[in-house]
Amino acid sequence: MYISILAFVIGLFAIWGTIAKPNFFWESRKAQRARSFLGDRGTQILYIGLGLVLIIVGIVTGYLNFYESKADRLYDEGRFEEGLATYLELHDFSNDDVTYLNGVAYGYYRLENYEEAEKYAEMSRAEEESNNFDPFVILAWIHENKGEYEKAIEVLEELKQQDAEYVYGLQLLGDNYYQSDQYEKAIENYKLAIELEPETGNTYVNLANSYYQLAEYEKELAVYEQMRSNNAVINNQTLEETNKLIDYNCGDTYYCLGEYEKASENFQRVVAYDSEDYDAWYYLASCQALLEQYDEAKISLAKAFELNSAYAEQIHSDADFAGLMGDDEFQNLIKHYTD
Repeated sequence: MYISILAFVIGLFAIWGTIAKPNFFWESRKAQRARSFLGDRGTQILYIGLGLVLIIVGIVTGYLNFYESKADRLYDEGRFEEGLATYLELHDFSNDDVTYLNGVAYGYYRLENYEEAEKYAEMSRAEEESNNFDPFVILAWIHENKGEYEKAIEVLEELKQQDAEYVYGLQLLGDNYYQSDQYEKAIENYKLAIELEPETGNTYVNLANSYYQLAEYEKELAVYEQMRSNNAVINNQTLEETNKLIDYNCGDTYYCLGEYEKASENFQRVVAYDSEDYDAWYYLASCQALLEQYDEAKISLAKAFELNSAYAEQIHSDADFAGLMGDDEFQNLIKHYTD
């Protein structure tokens, strides 16, 4: 937008200076050289012509920028059909502009017309412009949504060859390796993304989940510790909400390791932050029962049952509570929420 305004202003200035002929303009060194070569009339024609061209460029680019901003605003508001229609108009005006091709591809993608989205994304990719990452991302989204993870990986590996420091591309590549159960390769890409952008919490969580899938629990816990030390926050969450998720996941991992005291400490922090989290109350009760802290376990179970009575239906099959099965208060608690 600023370029279009600048071009318009310079064009007006050139025409005004040629007509009004102020000394600082008409007697300037550049103007004198032009006048000596073209003559006064030739210089006037040249400057007015250049001014008109700049004015036209300013008007046209301003018009295009306005409608591009309008289309993006419509997309932000979730009005994808209207945004797509605007981008299609812009594409008709300049059918090889990758910005408009990407805008059209994105609109079709959000409307779940994957065939058209893929067509326009491929057209954009074929232009081979530098730093044009959007078509690769859109193609990867399409393949990922269709469960075609290997195709998504192929596209994203090509993007990685073009720019190995494009963080979102690395994150998305890690996601698709994760979805296809290739956890080692997912880990490789998540690590690269964290090195480049250590404040993005989602990448840490995905890296930790990859270690969890490989049962490499100590490495998973180390990732969460690194995440805390960097104050990395998950998208659209506060630091407190992110820490709650870390505590929950660490509690689950310590439970898997049989370190019930540490697991209990993590779940206690979760319920201190969110007293309505019935899963955390239940898992806290499990840890307390395994630590033979039976009175505390019954209090935590009462809270879990109050929030979600389905737990009372399934608890008889949960071996964690074997030490409480002969406890009358425990049985009465179950009966209260199952009758």
